[in-house]
Amino acid sequence: MKKILLFIPRLAVAGAETMVQDLAIGLKNKGYNPIVVCFYEITSSITEKLDQAGISIVVIEKKVGFDISLYKKLYKFINAERPDVIHTHLNVDKYVVPTCKILGINKVFHTVHNIASLEQKKTDRYLTKAFVKLKWLTLVGISPEIKKSICDEYRLKSSRVPMIFNGRDLTDYLAKSSYTVENDIKILHIGRFSKQKNHEMLIDAFNDFLHECKGNLFLAGEGELQPEIQQKVQKLGLAERVIFLGLQSDVHKLMYSMDVFVLPSLYEGMPITLIEAMAVGMPIVATNVGGVQDMISDGKSGLLTNVDKNEIADALIRVACNRALRESIGRVAYLESKRYNMETMVNEYDKIYELI
Repeated sequence: MKKILLFIPRLAVAGAETMVQDLAIGLKNKGYNPIVVCFYEITSSITEKLDQAGISIVVIEKKVGFDISLYKKLYKFINAERPDVIHTHLNVDKYVVPTCKILGINKVFHTVHNIASLEQKKTDRYLTKAFVKLKWLTLVGISPEIKKSICDEYRLKSSRVPMIFNGRDLTDYLAKSSYTVENDIKILHIGRFSKQKNHEMLIDAFNDFLHECKGNLFLAGEGELQPEIQQKVQKLGLAERVIFLGLQSDVHKLMYSMDVFVLPSLYEGMPITLIEAMAVGMPIVATNVGGVQDMISDGKSGLLTNVDKNEIADALIRVACNRALRESIGRVAYLESKRYNMETMVNEYDKIYELI
């Protein structure tokens, strides 16, 4: 049984963490022995699902800031485990990759979950560039657009960067049965309250939307900017129209009760929430950033806009006022979501683990 260590800073509920959860479960089903390794201890729906699947979670505590003592801890742990493959996610490479080199572990992969120039700090990108040049590390893109950003940022030939779409376990996801709106239309956004997710522009766009249509905006997630967004909602007099839901574990059940999904991000990799919205057959309005354009065909499986308040508001009005459009783009999104399933993702990673 091949052992794989999956490194990620923490297992909070977010896109990259959800992908690691599904990859670990899928790899176990395929006969691997996956162990998820974190630097910070946290309990979430993701840790609960990993526990239920019988997958070990190991926490190697990291101090705040640069922690030189972490190298010794990692050396001791990795040397004891002797894994066949190391697979990193998010900002862990500066600790994990040199340790693997010292231990003679050559199969080290890093999935780039966002636009490469934005995923890490500049100094960390310099290190990643060195690791790749020395062939200590193989970078994996999650969509054609993200792969292109990797090639541009790290000056790599396309042939050196595998591309594997993110995938979800879509077993429990069924298409919406009705696109009829009863009373006010319900618009859903899921994402942490951070600059990237662009909640501020979304609130402004929704405020303009209300001049033409009746509706409610439901915001699922938590994050450092939530108090600021709540203040903005109060200032605009939208407290009765904007509902803060907090973290949600059964996302697909929430989506069934909503009418439209909106994703107004400033930049993205390949959003897991977008896969989930497609798998439910939700009509989608999203900004045309990062890997979103690889997932959504404008006018066919969703409506794409620039990062512009007026364009987002206009697209929401358009989809809210047109039942036939909602059903058309929702049905196509559901069909296209089948490309992004967990089994396909796991099989593709299994191939590169073997080949490289």
